[in-house]
Amino acid sequence: MTEYRRLSEDEICQELFNGFIRRQEVTKCWRKINGEWIIKDDPFIDDWTEEDYAFLVSCLKNTVSTGGFVYAAFYNGVLKGFVSVEAGLSGGKQKYLDLSSIHVKIIYFCTFCC
Repeated sequence: MTEYRRLSEDEICQELFNGFIRRQEVTKCWRKINGEWIIKDDPFIDDWTEEDYAFLVSCLKNTVSTGGFVYAAFYNGVLKGFVSVEAGLSGGKQKYLDLSSIHVKIIYFCTFCC
């Protein structure tokens, strides 16, 4: 069962991310070389450390405490994605809210199976 909801500041803690594996193997990257953007082989593994999660928790709590919000998606009670939006408007004549983070753990399942 999938659930989408706004998180309170008290819910945002490192344990929230226990089932959220943010790991990706990157093989090609956009790089600006001589003023031109090209795709280049530059393999690495991007994986969050405990310190990264602690910093993320601090940032998300700050977002909520300053009037922004964090929405999360859960699948069978496990966090699968989240977004945070800051409270303050930015931009010139046109005003925008800043989407400060968006992260999704892909769920592989078929919704149209026979």
